[in-house]
Amino acid sequence: MGCSRAPFLISGAEPFLKNKDFLFWAQPANGKKAFPVPHDKVEKVVANHHGGTTQFSFRMNKTLIPINGGTAVVARLGAIGAYTHSLGQVWALRTLQRQRLILRALVRRYPHVLIDESQDIGTVHQAILQELANAGTQVTLIGDPSQGIYEFAGADGQF
Repeated sequence: MGCSRAPFLISGAEPFLKNKDFLFWAQPANGKKAFPVPHDKVEKVVANHHGGTTQFSFRMNKTLIPINGGTAVVARLGAIGAYTHSLGQVWALRTLQRQRLILRALVRRYPHVLIDESQDIGTVHQAILQELANAGTQVTLIGDPSQGIYEFAGADGQF
């Protein structure tokens, strides 16, 4: 994250989120004008990982609206230690990708990982599990794609 203090979970009620440097801008696909994600809706900013790249979206009802410049905002939040649950997943993935000693320590500690309800694994969790598997952890998945209930969060049952 690059912060000089202990990271902290944010909920959207923190006054510093009103600063323009911490605004996420959602860009509707239908050509409508981009709009700022309200600071009290920051927990609705979700990450998806595809093809080695993390994209950010604003979850509005059951629709994901792409975010412009999300990576830069996440970096600024990370620099002060601020994260949401979704952003915490991104930081965990980046840590495993950049800190190979931590990855190897986790593989030694958890040589086998069993995932139940695997149809509900989102794309960032999938990337985390793939990092562990590529480094030697045996990953076993149990699930039924027909029972998936987290499509809104990026889970598609494909993993």
